Amino acid sequence: MDRMTTLSTPAVTRAERLRANWPALLLPVPAAGAIGLVWSHQVAWWALPVLAALLPLAVAATLRFPSVAAKIAPFAWFGYGCLGFVVAYALLRWRTVGWLYGGVTATWIGHSLDYVLLVTFLIMIVAVGLLVLAGAPGSNAVRRAAHQVFGTGGQPRTVPALLLLPVIGLWEESCAGRLWFGLDRRPAGRNPDHGGRRCAGRMARATRRDLCGARPDCPRPGPELCPRRLGRGH
Repeated sequence: MDRMTTLSTPAVTRAERLRANWPALLLPVPAAGAIGLVWSHQVAWWALPVLAALLPLAVAATLRFPSVAAKIAPFAWFGYGCLGFVVAYALLRWRTVGWLYGGVTATWIGHSLDYVLLVTFLIMIVAVGLLVLAGAPGSNAVRRAAHQVFGTGGQPRTVPALLLLPVIGLWEESCAGRLWFGLDRRPAGRNPDHGGRRCAGRMARATRRDLCGARPDCPRPGPELCPRRLGRGH
């Protein structure tokens, strides 16, 4: 009986350590996702053996050193999130197909690109949450930034400098098309400014028609030049 108790003690201790460092259980997930991403496309076939070796190492680190694995997990998720931007760039620039990211095979046709970007930002949010929960390097800066936003924890309410990172990311996604595609190599239908200009043009034309009361096919759209305004008819 004592021997059975002695044998079960390490298992109980290991389970308690895993429970206390539960973010370590998420460490193998980015490695498995990266393997699926590389397996689905032959561009990075050379990385498949490296990732295949990293997956068992991640599982072993989770079981053997859960406290260390818990602090590594956020950065692994950050890396997998960065791969999402690489996939989005490949879809837009080269219109490649067959990228398995976030559990779905993404193509440049349809709404796969929107799904990839959405999953990428969600993965980044998960990585930040794991960073704080695991107490990994950089977690104190995130906590301090959160306290500064809400004015709690003895911090004055202000806009923390750490918020520049998501702001720069949003700016890059909305305004940095030339950095991705150059001046004349943007894919058709993916110009971030095209929809805005078209909508602005429609609003301007509707406003002019409302101002002058002219027909929609009026060759002189300006209200100041409208013949009806000048008393000469249409």
